[in-house]
Amino acid sequence: MLSLVDLTDDSWQRRRREVRLIWHMARQFESEPPMSRANISKGITAGATVEVDVSRCKDAFAVLHGPVLEYETTGTGPIASVTRAELLQLRLRKFPEDEAEAVPMLLEEAISLVIEARRQASNRGGSDLGALMLDIKMKPQEATEAVLEEFAACLSGLPPNALLLSSKHPDFLAALGKHCPEVPRAYDPTHFVLEQVPRAYDPTDAALKREKWEATLAHLAFVEANWRREVPRARLAQVFLRYDLFLEARQAGIDLAERCQAAGYHIGIWTLDASDQKAGSILRILLDGTATLPTQIITNG
Repeated sequence: MLSLVDLTDDSWQRRRREVRLIWHMARQFESEPPMSRANISKGITAGATVEVDVSRCKDAFAVLHGPVLEYETTGTGPIASVTRAELLQLRLRKFPEDEAEAVPMLLEEAISLVIEARRQASNRGGSDLGALMLDIKMKPQEATEAVLEEFAACLSGLPPNALLLSSKHPDFLAALGKHCPEVPRAYDPTHFVLEQVPRAYDPTDAALKREKWEATLAHLAFVEANWRREVPRARLAQVFLRYDLFLEARQAGIDLAERCQAAGYHIGIWTLDASDQKAGSILRILLDGTATLPTQIITNG
């Protein structure tokens, strides 16, 4: 099972304390069903960052990856095509024997679970309270002012430090910032790296590799500056990048973690699967050497 705890010699123990694992789809272990109510509460109580996906149906926000219902539920067609009432009549395929968990979850219920779990942990004297990471799957064109206002209202019961809003669409995150500017945001520039940075170059040319990653860092600076022009309090708290791209940058001589932290935001990487036979060796490479560590790693297990 993939775990930083498994790296037991002294040097690994010292380094692993600098990195936190994110429960991808609210799973502590890969064998668990995704995005369960029980695991959201468990993770928050344990002080973990718990990641769930959020999609838009006609009149509510669903804790579903999407974009279609048949991936996760007994329904068919786009999530955006059904109402809240219609969604709640469906059942999640991963929970056939648990009626309470089988009902699709709405965002407001997930927020309520986090509020209650943090309250219980605080009452027990806990100081390391968990946070909910919302990986927002909505498309920018779905983000009307009314929808954004509704989304912000769902979050109003939690303090900003209990949330992290994530998307691969910087314009969507910019628009969202007008409605909840204090909530930290995370941007995934993987699409920019793969599609926007020209790839018609000799991959063995070290100088051009560095140029590619310098362009990516410039893009991140532009994204945050653009947000701040609209909402001065808005900030880029976290960058998430596919782990192989993070390692590619390191091989090109670019320490992304150090550069991002110097710019005022952290970098996390996704996603390591416990069932992947290479996961342990990849984890050691990520934590090896003197390079600055990513602050968070999204894992399945």
